[in-house]
Amino acid sequence: GQNSMTDYLVALGIALGGILVITAFRGFLSRRLHSWMEQKGGHGRIDRALVARMINSVFWLLMIMPPAWALSSLTFSKGLTGLIRFIFLLLYTFGAARFCSRLLGFLLDAFLRRDEQGAGAKALMPIVSTVVWAIAITFVLDNLGFQISSIVAGLGIMGVAVGLAGQAILADFFSYLVILMDRPFAIGDNVTFGSTTGTIERIGIKTTRVRAASGELIIVPNADMTKQTLSNFKPVRNRTKVFSFGILYETPLE
Repeated sequence: GQNSMTDYLVALGIALGGILVITAFRGFLSRRLHSWMEQKGGHGRIDRALVARMINSVFWLLMIMPPAWALSSLTFSKGLTGLIRFIFLLLYTFGAARFCSRLLGFLLDAFLRRDEQGAGAKALMPIVSTVVWAIAITFVLDNLGFQISSIVAGLGIMGVAVGLAGQAILADFFSYLVILMDRPFAIGDNVTFGSTTGTIERIGIKTTRVRAASGELIIVPNADMTKQTLSNFKPVRNRTKVFSFGILYETPLE
C-alpha cells in the first residue's frame, strides 16, 4: 500500500493521544467550572444544564481534530481522500452548528434571566436552533454542488406567501420578541393599559394574559400590548392618591 505499518501506528498514536489529552482536560475543566459555580451560587443566574451541554458540544468538536490530523498524515487514493474529507466536513458542520446553537441559547438564557424571564429563553431556543441548523444544512449543500441560490430564492418566495397569509400572527410573534428583549413588563407586574388594570399572569407567543382586579382573565394580543401606552406599577415605591371631598354650605362653622 501507499502507507507503511509505521505510518499507520503513528497516525493511531496521534489520534489516541489527542483524544486522551482532550478527555483529561475536559474532566479538569468540568471540575473547576463546577467548583466555581458552587462558590458563586449561580443557581438562579445560570442554567447549569445549558452550560454542561455547551461544554459537551465544544469537546465533541475538539474530539474530531485528532482523527482528522491522523488521517491527513496518511496517503490514500483520490476517491477515498474525497470521501474522508466529506465525512469530516459533515462532522465539523454538525459540531459547529450544535455548539453555536447551544452558545446562543446560553447567551439568550443569561440575558433574559437578569430580569427572571428564563421561561422566555426556552420559548425562543427552538427558533434559534432552527436558524442555525438551516445555515449549517445550506453550507453542506453548497459544498455538495447544489444550486443554493435557487433554493434560497424558493424559500424566500414561500416566506413572503406565509407572511402575507399570517400577518396578524407574525405581528403578535414579533411583538412577543419585543416584549422579551425590551421587558416593558414581566410576569407578576401590576399594569394598566387603556381601561384595564391587572396583573400579568403569562406572556405567550401570541397573547398576554392579564388577571384583572375584578377577577376575570383578559387575553390581549401581543401586538396590542406594544402599540399602546402602558403603566407598570412594579418599579413604583411610593404612590400618591388624591382624594376630593366637599362640605355643604349649610354646615355650621363649629
